[in-house]
Amino acid sequence: YYTKLYEERYKACPELGYTEFEKLMAKSEPGIGYAILAQILSKKKHNFVITTNFDYLVEDAIRAYTSEKPFIAGHETLAGFISVQTKKPTIIKVHRDLFLHPFNSETETETLKQEWKKALSPLLNQFHLVVIGYGGNDGSLMNYLKTFNPTERKSIYWCVRNKSEINNKIQELLTQNDYIIEIHSFDDFMYALQGAFKFDIFEKLDDPNNHPFVTSSINRITKLNQERIKLATNLRENKISNPQALRTIMSGGVSGILLDAYIEKDLQKKEVIYQEGLKTYPDDLDLLSEYGSFLYEINRDGSEKYQKAVDIKPDYYEAFYNWGTDLGSLAQTKSGEEADKLYHQAFEKYQKAVDIKPDYHGAFNNWGNDLGSLAQTKSGEEADKLYHQAFEKYQKAVDIKPDYHGAFYNWGNDLGSLAQTKSGEEADKLYHQAFEKYQKAVDIKPDY
Repeated sequence: YYTKLYEERYKACPELGYTEFEKLMAKSEPGIGYAILAQILSKKKHNFVITTNFDYLVEDAIRAYTSEKPFIAGHETLAGFISVQTKKPTIIKVHRDLFLHPFNSETETETLKQEWKKALSPLLNQFHLVVIGYGGNDGSLMNYLKTFNPTERKSIYWCVRNKSEINNKIQELLTQNDYIIEIHSFDDFMYALQGAFKFDIFEKLDDPNNHPFVTSSINRITKLNQERIKLATNLRENKISNPQALRTIMSGGVSGILLDAYIEKDLQKKEVIYQEGLKTYPDDLDLLSEYGSFLYEINRDGSEKYQKAVDIKPDYYEAFYNWGTDLGSLAQTKSGEEADKLYHQAFEKYQKAVDIKPDYHGAFNNWGNDLGSLAQTKSGEEADKLYHQAFEKYQKAVDIKPDYHGAFYNWGNDLGSLAQTKSGEEADKLYHQAFEKYQKAVDIKPDY
């Protein structure tokens, strides 16, 4: 009765029905059955799904759990692009996609579009049809299957929870060459297939940090961040291609203020930009943090700005990290007790950052770097202790991110610096340890 109920409910405005479905499906996530189905579609020759549903769970699963990009035939005008020879996961939505005015009324679902009939014929001729979760109650797909000559199609495997679910339409369709399969549920059946195919999707689930899904996501995020840093650096150095165009696009708001500050070379004018921006947006975290960093860059105290940012957002670990980095940089321009004080303040900020985000590898790396810088100003046991504390931080960083070439490089530098304070075998040992760290760095990044 679905089509009749839908038609009655939204007959005045079908678009309201589409909107309601979008809301219902917005938070839908593909479960374990879909995750396994995605493996079948991407790794086996059975790479087609024919469905009367118009949700996007199948394609979401493929994108989330495989490296494949599926072809979505969500409208009959795309039927001509379906190829039986393709190796790409292909999802055929005979009642259209959710965003393409899906068929819901009795009239719309009564007859299969001619374009679909032409596209499905070679598929049924070459692939066995495994039917799951389909009752055959619509006229379109079911009537088409009934008109298909059984000798011109492969056997059908019709899955049901109970054989009592087999209605007259299904009985009329199936022949002695077809099969009725009783299953407990979609997820249960998919898991049984997983047991047969032995996909590696469930390997390392007890070690999620090293699961391929996680590591590939981390790699993408890391690459994205590297590109962001590179662009931000170019922006700061005024190497962007068309500053005026960016000003026009990003005029107004915090983004425009930050852009103007990045581009401005005159330090006094740059500070005015930050100050005027904070008059309009006094509690903006990015603006406060960037202004604090700028003040440290010009050898002034930016702690008030950072402090306000973390007062507003106590778990703002990026601010603590940047604060620590700026304090460390400022410390390098000082000497004696003044430098010592700044270094230890930096260490406190790094500690805050990793207390909030224990896997913040960048904080451990910078912490180690600043410990090494402080160690270079000391001698004897005091220097040794600081160097070894630095090594502990680098170890933390690469434990979290084993391909962190920058940490191995900094570690090598500090080992070399410590070696310069020693002699004989002790120095040799430290130098060779430094060489090992450099080797690690270039193994990860050969062009480093």
